[in-house]
Amino acid sequence: MFDPAKLAANNTLKDATARVVSWIKEMLPPDIRGALNARADHVMINAREVACGDPDCSPIDVVLALLFYNGRRAMTGLPMEMNRVRREDIASTLEDMHDELMACHNDTLWVPPSQLGPPPLSAAGNAALEKIAAVISEQLLPLSASDVTGVCAMAMDLLEQIEEDTNRPPPAPVRPGAGLPPRTMDPNTKILSAAQKNDVEAVSRFLDEGIPASYSNSLGQTPLHISAMWGNVEVLRVLLDRGAVVDAVNQLSNATPLHVAAASNRSVEGRLKCVAVLLNAGADPTLLDADGMAPYQMVLGQDSGPIKDLLTAAFEDKQMG
Repeated sequence: MFDPAKLAANNTLKDATARVVSWIKEMLPPDIRGALNARADHVMINAREVACGDPDCSPIDVVLALLFYNGRRAMTGLPMEMNRVRREDIASTLEDMHDELMACHNDTLWVPPSQLGPPPLSAAGNAALEKIAAVISEQLLPLSASDVTGVCAMAMDLLEQIEEDTNRPPPAPVRPGAGLPPRTMDPNTKILSAAQKNDVEAVSRFLDEGIPASYSNSLGQTPLHISAMWGNVEVLRVLLDRGAVVDAVNQLSNATPLHVAAASNRSVEGRLKCVAVLLNAGADPTLLDADGMAPYQMVLGQDSGPIKDLLTAAFEDKQMG
């Protein structure tokens, strides 16, 4: 049924989004503005609202994504609704992103300040590190090389989860008797790491252990998304054979595995194989992401022409059929 209030709200959001994108274009670093004026697709600018499920953050955030022609991407967020974003907010945000944007523009390495090095440890921190190092050495020395590699990879995933849980704001107080379980870390993320490494044996083992083929993390990324992004067709075939949902969408941008394979800047050969296998498995090339884009519209770079041709043909065939 037609809803005038909903239509008006949609028009207001579109106007606010267009205003934010216009401000970004105006305030980009001069070199990027010049390149954008010379080539309209040098950088694609997207702004969208996303709902935040964490009670400690704002209900609606604005996500800004700048996707460069060379495949590089810069993203950030603003903890407010689109119609509350001010010109000053965009100016401050772009100033903070300046070095990252220039690295994307110049296709050079950019390392976030938070990753330049670990913070100095206190005496207690150093003592803990020494104990951990001693235990790790003692436990790993008797193992085979393959076991050491596997343990180290899974330990890194575990450490990342511990760091994320430690840095997460404390939950809101729970009323007595509510009975909410304590927050726990999900060990099933190990299948995502194995998919990224194209480790067919590990992925098969995790599936045998009961991890779903379409398991997804907090961002909605499934092993199929990860393998498609990295062009890991061997793992991708295993996942599809074990029932992975071919058109699963993530929480970042409602992207399917076809979208992420198209937008990735990894090996063209591997991604092309993944796209072909996904299409043969019934993936829908006409599905749109949160920005209203089909997979063929996400392909960047001249060397990715075969991927775009395949997705474009599939899109047109689906539309005609």
